[in-house]
Amino acid sequence: MRKDGRRHGILKAGVFVGATADGPDEINAIVGKPTPLEKLPGLEKKTGQPTWPMRWAFYPIGSKEETPDYEIAVHMLDDGVVADVNLIYEDFEVGGKIQYFEPLPIPKC
Repeated sequence: MRKDGRRHGILKAGVFVGATADGPDEINAIVGKPTPLEKLPGLEKKTGQPTWPMRWAFYPIGSKEETPDYEIAVHMLDDGVVADVNLIYEDFEVGGKIQYFEPLPIPKC
């Protein structure tokens, strides 16, 4: 959260995604202003709640390239549920949106 109370901004970090055996990546992530969730199956009770648009760009550690290996764009709710996701590569893009959602029961520990 920013000092002014807003929860959007830019983050740069090293992460291990596991998509390749090459090791960790450097990620640049942008979190935008929240937008209201549209009506989606299983999430009707959350319709209108804020979702945060995020765009993550992945670079090999130490890369001098201006363009990332790939990017991920998502809209995420406060509880971590991802309403939609797009994987963006140089030559193609693939994406998806929730078609069905059912929360799991909270386990008793």
